[in-house]
Amino acid sequence: MKLATVSCRETEFPISRDQLLNVNDIAASWCFGSRIHLPLKSKVEALKDYDCVFFTMSKQVRPYEKAWMELLCKFKSEWPQKKVILHQEGEVEFYLARPATSWNLQKGWINVLRDKVDLLLTHNARDSGAYRYFVGRGHVETWRTVQDVEKMSPYLREPEHKERTVGISTYDGRANGVLGVSVACNITENITQITRSLYEDDRQEFINENFAVNPWVTPQTGWYDWLSNLSNIYLYLHPMPAASAGRDTIACAALGIPVIGNKNLDAQTHLFPELAVEPYDSRKMEELVRELLYPRNVHERKVKSGETIDSDLYTSLYERTRNHALKNFKFYNIDYGVERAEKIMKRLGWK
Repeated sequence: MKLATVSCRETEFPISRDQLLNVNDIAASWCFGSRIHLPLKSKVEALKDYDCVFFTMSKQVRPYEKAWMELLCKFKSEWPQKKVILHQEGEVEFYLARPATSWNLQKGWINVLRDKVDLLLTHNARDSGAYRYFVGRGHVETWRTVQDVEKMSPYLREPEHKERTVGISTYDGRANGVLGVSVACNITENITQITRSLYEDDRQEFINENFAVNPWVTPQTGWYDWLSNLSNIYLYLHPMPAASAGRDTIACAALGIPVIGNKNLDAQTHLFPELAVEPYDSRKMEELVRELLYPRNVHERKVKSGETIDSDLYTSLYERTRNHALKNFKFYNIDYGVERAEKIMKRLGWK
């Protein structure tokens, strides 16, 4: 089966193994056999030589939000026998909780899922359960985010060689970063705002004026430099519901960095189950940040009281969660994705 990938990115590029660290949909489409990327502005005729096209749903309100639906529908109308794979990028709430004023758009993606999609890939099990009620004749699969996790290990740093820096996710409303900043700055001024992109905004000034802290904002970098920046932080406060793929969570796990994050995300509950929180439970976040930064000496208190010590039970939360993540991050490797994609296509009779 000859497969192409279409996304909102403007630049067309071939899909190679070297690119699979950075982009969820590219990594997923590579597992299904795609080796070419086409920008969303492409004409439908550019897709005529492909048996299947891998599209990505938008995850933000952008001008291209209707464009992927339009091109997908044109492709399916032109060649109804060909296959469409649709990849869910944003959190499920982004689509299910649309305001009434965007009903036409709401109706648009429901119709696309019902009539045009042969396979929908979602990041989390709860997302699959929700979308199954909208997909008509197609299939829904929970698709684990995959990355070249083996390439991340050289950036692993031992915690005793780090300052106790709290990494925070972007502060914009969609990412729920405002709450993360609020919690972190109530505890420490040693904060780094982690980003893979350089946005033309006033985030640093905003954080400084409203929260009286002046975090370092990581600059725009390539993936390996981003890993190098990330490896310097001590823990990551990442409650954003928009991180549905768990890409940053997986990278942190490979680097041995505990992540406090949204309990609705599969990667979070798998890699950091003790640090999974409701995305607006600020009290629990604060409790966890304090315990990770300044662990209570439970062992010492127990010794003074004469109680029996179970060394495993009283391992610090930081050490315990870090060790759990380091044991499990390889679960998200690319080879698993290739094997899983082959099984899905075989089950659907696409090969």
